[in-house]
Amino acid sequence: MTTIAVTPADARLFLVEISDARGSSEHEVGLTDALVERLDLGDIALRDAVAAALEFLLAREGHDQLPYEIDLSEVAERHPDLIEWVPTRAPEHAAARSGPAEPPRPAPDQPTSDERLVQQVEREQEAGQASRQDPHR
Repeated sequence: MTTIAVTPADARLFLVEISDARGSSEHEVGLTDALVERLDLGDIALRDAVAAALEFLLAREGHDQLPYEIDLSEVAERHPDLIEWVPTRAPEHAAARSGPAEPPRPAPDQPTSDERLVQQVEREQEAGQASRQDPHR
């Protein structure tokens, strides 16, 4: 039996561990706002949508063939039926999962945690109080 463990890393980035009798693999899975909109998830948590998308991929490829970084937008371009698959299968993953709650989805006009950090450092630089000279480090 294959297990798919999804851990939120950021609003649109998830760390995924896939395990089966042959071993395990880890992946970083990202979604774009446009894909989330196309999926029309309603109340379905993004982590459950990611689990369903990985289930979809695993039906087509072994987990050892998947790259470390997976962009689900690119997967949806290669496999258009992913858009219909995810909303129908994600509720099963929601019912089966346990673990930490997903962070709230930010509003589209709300900055990500990385953007907030850059803004904070830029404000500190303007005030001459920056602890870092480069906000991107």
